[in-house]
Amino acid sequence: MGRIVPALARALDILELFIDDESLSTPEIVARLGLPRTSGHELVSTLVARSYLAPVPGVPGRFRLGVRTFQLGSAYAAQLDLAREGRCCCPACRRRRSTPATRATGRSRR
Repeated sequence: MGRIVPALARALDILELFIDDESLSTPEIVARLGLPRTSGHELVSTLVARSYLAPVPGVPGRFRLGVRTFQLGSAYAAQLDLAREGRCCCPACRRRRSTPATRATGRSRR
């Protein structure tokens, strides 16, 4: 694998904050990630300019995920072959479930 690009990693860290939060302000993003304020503002501005983040209507200074993230997710979902994915992981699942303990009790141990 190649070198990790720090600026790109920080931008992805910003996007990942929105997994748990519907909207965030730039100061909240900067504080959570420990970013310098200038870098945080530039990264958020870039993500907004590219439509990965969007201003929350009627709430100045707050951002939510933008339409571009939806487009990426939709492209991923369209390419995902659940049947193939299931066939790939099912043999491993069957091996895990077929231990002496599960054969004897009918229950898997966790």
